[in-house]
Amino acid sequence: MISKFINFFRNYSQFLFWYEVFKLNNDIVIIGAGGHAVSVTNIALSCGFNVVLYVDDQKSGEQIIGKPVVSNKIL
Repeated sequence: MISKFINFFRNYSQFLFWYEVFKLNNDIVIIGAGGHAVSVTNIALSCGFNVVLYVDDQKSGEQIIGKPVVSNKIL
């Protein structure tokens, strides 16, 4: 139980960090680089957002629609 609590705050603090980095503009980071990520990208672009990069450990080093996929381990 305590490990879930610690993981929640670790993930939440990472979320807050990236929120602060990107909140002043329309740049977003998409978590995951599967087929659903392409759908999310299309919706984000149609809403005026700019996709900066994707985070996916298994597809790190690839590109989706010209944007890089990075591993969570380097963030």
